[in-house]
Amino acid sequence: MKFSAKLRELRKLRGLTQEELAEILSVSFQTVSKWENDVSMPDVGLFPVIAECFGVSIDELLDYNSAQRKNEKKAIAKEVHEKINAGNVREAYEFLNEKIEKYSSDVKLNHLLAATAYKLAKTLEGEEKISFLQKAIHRAEITIKLDNGNTPQSAQAKMCIGYCLRELGLKEQAEEVAQNMPSMFSSREVMLSRILDGNRKVEQAQQNLAYLKELEEEMLSVINADDV
Repeated sequence: MKFSAKLRELRKLRGLTQEELAEILSVSFQTVSKWENDVSMPDVGLFPVIAECFGVSIDELLDYNSAQRKNEKKAIAKEVHEKINAGNVREAYEFLNEKIEKYSSDVKLNHLLAATAYKLAKTLEGEEKISFLQKAIHRAEITIKLDNGNTPQSAQAKMCIGYCLRELGLKEQAEEVAQNMPSMFSSREVMLSRILDGNRKVEQAQQNLAYLKELEEEMLSVINADDV
């Protein structure tokens, strides 16, 4: 059952009009009408309030089937990556942008949409490029808000914002974002190489050296670039 139908069902079970529910939630009745007609969805922060209003969990409110939704999200991400790898970046963006409404609180899909918008922006020019850079920043900000710094997606989203700001010519703001990022010496890889023992320590050190080799090649290309 879609959220729109579930909300209508719960509201009627409580004997509330759209106007009465709107007053409880401090929104307009037009907003409630849009939710129930599947025109729009509530902001992420409203779901706990709506669930509490009806005495149900957020999972029940969204008719959440954990295993099914997990498989659906994996399938969506797989299709996005396949479209990108085939060179169909705009198609990948449009596909994911359509799907994101159902999974508006999913950190990974929001991050993927931000990254896809940025990748698409890099192929564009003029106002359209600016528009997609702004879309990427917006979606990256949502990712950070949802994630609350708990997974690598937050750091990657901040990097996306920094890259977008640079493309927009806002280099000072981009630098500020970068300055607030953790040092490379504060990374997971460095920490693991210092706390593991035996063969695992050696394997991690070898992996770190491989990463450093890739970084060295990238930095050398920056040094040798014509536009430095």
